[in-house]
Amino acid sequence: MHKTTGYRGGALVYKSWVLPFLIWAVGCVMPGIANAQDTGKFAVAVGTSNIGESASGSVGVLWQFAHRFAVRPDFTYSYKYSQYNNLSYGNPGFDYTQHTTTTTTGLGISGPISIYSKDNLRLYVSPRFAFYRTSISSGVSGSFHSSSESSSWGPYSARLSFGAQYALSHRFAVYGDSGIENVWSKTPISQFGSSTRNSNWQTTTAIGLLVYF
Repeated sequence: MHKTTGYRGGALVYKSWVLPFLIWAVGCVMPGIANAQDTGKFAVAVGTSNIGESASGSVGVLWQFAHRFAVRPDFTYSYKYSQYNNLSYGNPGFDYTQHTTTTTTGLGISGPISIYSKDNLRLYVSPRFAFYRTSISSGVSGSFHSSSESSSWGPYSARLSFGAQYALSHRFAVYGDSGIENVWSKTPISQFGSSTRNSNWQTTTAIGLLVYF
């Protein structure tokens, strides 16, 4: 009989407090909202995004260097832990636990381009390019003992999204966007240097808070 237990996703935990934080921030600044808020040129961007079936948290800086054009570099992080327990009842010599930890960090840069703006609302399209470093650590304990660890650069991604940004005050704004992303990577398949290339399309969504300074 097999029994599977244990799953934690650091990015999902991150996501669980981002939404309450955004709601709290909106509640704090709503009383001071006026029409046509003027925001600054620089802001700290904190958000969370879903890419396919995975989630990640991000922090970055927005530079609105022109009325229609901006640039936003960011750092992303995701963490996933899974555990598999094999219980062979009546034959404890074959009991073992297998665990895997996957950590992904990434650096990206996007360029929001405003296509419409009125009062506090701004609509934009945003191309984005990013690359990631993934570390995977796995091991087996119990009747069998083994461990392994690998770290590699990749995959790379290119994204195009459509979104909206709304200024709550001259210091705070919220944003959200959705789009499509192409992810490609090169996976080693032998010790002699041969590899296989992978490419796939997936949908993305993101929400976040901007704090201007």
